[in-house]
Amino acid sequence: MANALAGQALAARMPGPVQQLLQRWQALQEDVRLARHAGEPQRIQHYVLGGAKLARLGVFDEAGVLRHMTRMVLQTARDPALPALWCRACLEQLAAALRELRRVLGPRGAVEAAAIEEAVRRGGQTGLAPC
Repeated sequence: MANALAGQALAARMPGPVQQLLQRWQALQEDVRLARHAGEPQRIQHYVLGGAKLARLGVFDEAGVLRHMTRMVLQTARDPALPALWCRACLEQLAAALRELRRVLGPRGAVEAAAIEEAVRRGGQTGLAPC
């Protein structure tokens, strides 16, 4: 609830188009996490691209938003209650987010991304949903 309130406060301070983008990105985040439109896996890509655009516009720190999206998409991919197609789509977008994280953080990003990739590789041992 506090996150939603902070997001609303942030959105209220943004210019119109940026405010709309932020609100859409926040709605997409919830759609992705809950697989609300499981037949539309491109929504995951829209979420990742939207976060990157908000970072370029200065709404978020690029590394911070990439970390946040990576964690959220990985958490979603690990959710056994979600459809396997959705999990696979999350893993595909996770790979794209990890590439961006490496780019933004340089050598530090490689270590962080490798740790996330290892969690994905361990799969069943870490509770990753079968995809």
